[in-house]
Amino acid sequence: MNRAQRYIINGAILSVSAILIRAISVSFNIYLTSKIGAEGMGLITLVMSVYGFFITLATSGINLAVTNLISASYAKNEPQGEQKRILKGAITYALIFSVTASLILLFSARSIGELILKDGRCIAPLRILAFTLPPIAVSSVMNGYFTGKMQIRKNVAVSFTEQLIKISLSCIMLTFMTKKTVSALVSAVMLSGALSEGMSLIIYLIIYLRQAKNIKNPRTRVENRGFFINIASYKDTAAPPLSSKDTDCFSKVFSMAFPVGVGAYVRSALASVEHIAIP
Repeated sequence: MNRAQRYIINGAILSVSAILIRAISVSFNIYLTSKIGAEGMGLITLVMSVYGFFITLATSGINLAVTNLISASYAKNEPQGEQKRILKGAITYALIFSVTASLILLFSARSIGELILKDGRCIAPLRILAFTLPPIAVSSVMNGYFTGKMQIRKNVAVSFTEQLIKISLSCIMLTFMTKKTVSALVSAVMLSGALSEGMSLIIYLIIYLRQAKNIKNPRTRVENRGFFINIASYKDTAAPPLSSKDTDCFSKVFSMAFPVGVGAYVRSALASVEHIAIP
């Protein structure tokens, strides 16, 4: 299979999976509306308008940066150690921004709920969502990593699994919880989403570690650009614990992700202000 054919197949997979995931999301929203009512959905929309800005703060630019750097390294047949360094620098960048965003949201949730959103019921959901930002950011890095290596199927599988976990947990919680106030129902939905994000990251890490283990095994055969190669012929160089190359990789990620992020921060902040101002 040549490169053009792989691009076409990967594009088709992404398009079909995006449509299916969107259809699942719409169906799930219809179910949520029947369970928590219009008031609950309105509360979720209000919370998500703030949460969307913090997701942007935690992740914007990182997926694009990782995809570009990994795809360039992959195309040059650079040793696996170089890709590990890129991944390490990207995860460091993601954790710095996501943990910062998480702490800001966690400690400002009360002020945002009472002073900005004018609804104290938003405080608990915002605090729950604050814990999802680091897993989302690292998952975005892993998504970019597999996209850069043209392993789209892994990203699609994780996305569908995440949706399945989220929907399953939400249905269980909404069905069996005893306290069914609007605030409690919305918090249950947010908690289901938080748990599914954590599971998504765990799945990504399992896939990556299994793949890394196969690369280290000289008898393992791995797929590379549509055909199979013996990994013994692949010169892998393990990344050292600390080196100037690690710093260089972090600098590359930062120089590519941060400029993209700044523009996204402004757009997301304006969109959040618009959504909050409407109610």
